[in-house]
Amino acid sequence: LQALELAPESPEFFDAAKRQARRLEFALAHLLDISAFDSIHFRLRLKEVELARILKRVLEDAKHLWPELKLEVEARGSVGGRYLGDSQRLERAVLLVIDAAQRSGAKRLT
Repeated sequence: LQALELAPESPEFFDAAKRQARRLEFALAHLLDISAFDSIHFRLRLKEVELARILKRVLEDAKHLWPELKLEVEARGSVGGRYLGDSQRLERAVLLVIDAAQRSGAKRLT
């Protein structure tokens, strides 16, 4: 990813290569989480998080990973405020939902 960041932005090849590298990075992080679940080394890093901010950040990442998927957020209930959670794992969980939707052939995710 770092080498691709230094490459010129104009060719479509580099955009596709960056997108695929980000997808591989996402898959690797997911595999490491699964491995941690099976070991005694799994720890949640709980702290107060703003769910709305996490969702916004994840959707920005998802637009780059899956540009072909139309993403919409409709807030039901209270999304704002602070909650106790592990922000990194919450982000990955949302990305997993989006990835599963994209793999199933969905063109739109609300």
